[in-house]
Amino acid sequence: MLSSHLLHQVQAVCDRVGLFHRGRMVLEGTVHDLAQRVLGGAYRIHLEAEGGPAVEDALRRLPDVIQVVRGGVQTYHIETRSDLRADVARSVIEAGGKVLALSADIPRLDEIYARYFQKKEVAYAVAA
Repeated sequence: MLSSHLLHQVQAVCDRVGLFHRGRMVLEGTVHDLAQRVLGGAYRIHLEAEGGPAVEDALRRLPDVIQVVRGGVQTYHIETRSDLRADVARSVIEAGGKVLALSADIPRLDEIYARYFQKKEVAYAVAA
């Protein structure tokens, strides 16, 4: 067991984490599970690809895709429930497109922590 406020180190060392509020555990699970519950989508994939509407349609049909947002002519921001980078690349190619760049933002425990307690403060302010 490890107790620390250095959340980046906790994420690097621990398989499961628990977040406490006022002496009680309020969240527990893997970082991936907590990201799903607090942030909605666990992964944000950034894609630059040629191929137009056929590529966008193919991306939207992938399982575990929450949303696809067009960021420019060849740029897509994809929110997913799991790491779909390989599936995204395959979909682009199968749709006749060309992958120019592909990366993912893996959720960080400090981001999950901040968002969870930000929501809790808003709920408290509304209830007060």
